[in-house]
Amino acid sequence: VNLDRQPQRLRRTFRELRRFKTSDGACLSSLARRLAAIDALGLAKFAEARSVLVALVDSREPHEIQSAAVATLGKFVDPAVADVLLAAWPRLSPQLKESAAEVLFARPDRIAALFDAIDADCLPIADLAPARLQVIAKSKDASLRARAEKFLAAAKPGRRQAVVDAYRD
Repeated sequence: VNLDRQPQRLRRTFRELRRFKTSDGACLSSLARRLAAIDALGLAKFAEARSVLVALVDSREPHEIQSAAVATLGKFVDPAVADVLLAAWPRLSPQLKESAAEVLFARPDRIAALFDAIDADCLPIADLAPARLQVIAKSKDASLRARAEKFLAAAKPGRRQAVVDAYRD
């Protein structure tokens, strides 16, 4: 289904999703309907779906809703997907961080944005699985490979031991 060619269906999907997102505690429809509506947002243009998905990644939403929003963000090719996930990163649970990392590591432009966030101390390197960095350290992209190698070297256990030893002294 191409929602670009069916604007009424797209509007209905957005209207239905907004109905689920009430702040006055009104009765919500079933979780399955919400998840289906979130999945349908992946058929829209990112610019149209962005604000709704940003709201759904919020920590006040149930985990299932947040997870579906992260998965839907992964369907878009827009580089701004990385911005959305990195802005939400500090408030994500460990499970959602893993899902967000999956989306971020799926595209070179997102990996570069992730590495920029690490360099800017906006995201701790410890939040990423070393195995992911090891895969990027074997990348064809020389820039990403060099950065991943740098992060892997900084995260070596010997370096952590030096910190522990310094703390003991």
